[in-house]
Amino acid sequence: MIDKEKLENIKQKMIDVNEAQYGHEIREKYGEGVVAASNTKLMGLTAQQYERVQELSEQINEKLKIACVQGDPSSELAQEVCALHKE
Repeated sequence: MIDKEKLENIKQKMIDVNEAQYGHEIREKYGEGVVAASNTKLMGLTAQQYERVQELSEQINEKLKIACVQGDPSSELAQEVCALHKE
């Protein structure tokens, strides 16, 4: 389990990196309210929720690589990747 202070730093760094790379673009596309709500949601994650998000991210990336090689967006694997992303 990640200690609370370390987790808060990790989440803030994620936001800072995202802001530096995409801040202007995401505000233009989605608006300040959506961006602020997303950042608030991320900062509110518990350690358990954060770890689940990390697990999902790893699963999505692994399966997405395979699904892209298969090249069939209607395949069972591609649909599984979509379901994982939705979660």
